[in-house]
Amino acid sequence: MLFDGTCPFCRKQVVGLNALMRGRVAFESAYDPGVRERFPMVPQQGMLGEMKFVDAGGRLFGGAAAIAQAF
Repeated sequence: MLFDGTCPFCRKQVVGLNALMRGRVAFESAYDPGVRERFPMVPQQGMLGEMKFVDAGGRLFGGAAAIAQAF
């Protein structure tokens, strides 16, 4: 799950989601060095705009669909 690591609201949501996911999903800030390069399916420029989930097959989901897929 990729999120905006500069956003206090997003960081707080990740804390709650991480507890619910019990370690089954990795959370990374999309703005950390090298993250977007490792996930070429994610927009490479600009703001993320919403949480993004990349499944094991490389499919990209955003927003509410990202949360649903993660569960």
